[in-house]
Amino acid sequence: TISGCESQTRLAVTVTIIPYPNEPTGNASQSFCSSATVANLTAVGTGIQWYAAQGGNPLLSSTSLTNGATYYATQTVSGCESPTFLAVTVTISTPTAPTGSAAQSFCNPATVADLVASGSGIQWYSSASGGSPLASGTTLVNGTTYYASQTVSGCESVNRFGVTVTVTTVNITVTNNSPVLTSNANGATYQWIDCNNGNAAIPGATNQSYTAIVSGSYAVMVTQNGCTNTSSCSSVTVVGFGNSLQTHVRVYPNPFHTDEVHLDLGAHYLQVHIEVRNVTGQIVLSEEFDELESTDLTINGASGLYFVAIRTASGPLVS
Repeated sequence: TISGCESQTRLAVTVTIIPYPNEPTGNASQSFCSSATVANLTAVGTGIQWYAAQGGNPLLSSTSLTNGATYYATQTVSGCESPTFLAVTVTISTPTAPTGSAAQSFCNPATVADLVASGSGIQWYSSASGGSPLASGTTLVNGTTYYASQTVSGCESVNRFGVTVTVTTVNITVTNNSPVLTSNANGATYQWIDCNNGNAAIPGATNQSYTAIVSGSYAVMVTQNGCTNTSSCSSVTVVGFGNSLQTHVRVYPNPFHTDEVHLDLGAHYLQVHIEVRNVTGQIVLSEEFDELESTDLTINGASGLYFVAIRTASGPLVS
């Protein structure tokens, strides 16, 4: 109609009524880990849109999901949005942090594999959030805090459990002033061992220093703050036994038929170290005295030949 006059011809329009599409399909119950958003919801259809109710405005894909909430999906086909909805109720799994002792102590060397936490699928990190899990072989550093997460039903806990570690390092260095070996660890307990005899413990050699009577290779096991470690072997050469003094030393009865013999040094000596070895070189007796002139020795061994070595503060006495 123009200026009040209607056209005598008309435009013919054929219409096609497109039926509303059905609602999309999918699981009515869906589970997610914490920090899930609308983008994580799934439905099968075209042009899916999600709503917080059956109506209103579509939700942004970045909208965080709420545990126990129901979300509604439509689909759009050929420009027509379905009037009905797929309802999806969500379950958000948020595992708590694992539990355990917040202070843990270890002997050096210790690794992440030694850390302890109670939970499922434990992973350790160097920070309270973010970062990548530490390899189990990562060496622990004294005074450092490590953080554990747990994974339950495929979901890793957001919060982490912190553990501060104490790593005790035992000083196993040795000062070698042949034939005297001295552990550089103070205030510890000591056990000297014979490296040439299968690392056998030397009886009575439990002082910080050990004076070797026989040339060989020796090490010390040091225990300190509940941790034990062993030094490397140190070679010792013993020379210059004084033959002139041997005539003053007596061991009797010789031969002997009991376990006990008497040792007479023939004079008073300070810092006396006595070792008795069998013919294979094994130490069967080792004793130390602050001072000594004579003593009884108990030798527990099979019948055979034994060798006695004696060292004093003034030097080797006899071997």
